[in-house]
Amino acid sequence: VIDRFTRPANEYVDYDACEAEVKKEIADTLDTLSELYRKANINISDYNSYIPALHIKKLSGVGYFENLSVKLYQVIAIIAGFGISTVVAIAYEIIKKYANAGSGNDDDDDDGEDDEDDEVPETA
Repeated sequence: VIDRFTRPANEYVDYDACEAEVKKEIADTLDTLSELYRKANINISDYNSYIPALHIKKLSGVGYFENLSVKLYQVIAIIAGFGISTVVAIAYEIIKKYANAGSGNDDDDDDGEDDEDDEVPETA
């Protein structure tokens, strides 16, 4: 390495032309990098304005979310409806039973007829 750099410069090489060519290539590279930097800056600016826009949601109004399962909520609503209607039916029957007990009518068969008529006469 020392021998390579201690030798005198080659006389047949035009150093001014080489220097001008290298400066021209550096300038071209600098222009290309400046253009790429400009394009990257524009893309980054667009991207930074796009990402926050994804997180903006309406504060009121009807919204539709695709990630929510509608069928799940329909099944839950059906089960809740059956449960509530069962409780209401049982409460209705209890209230009806107490209303009949309070009026003195102990007719348990709920056919609207007297108990005496329910007996089948024996035939001889």
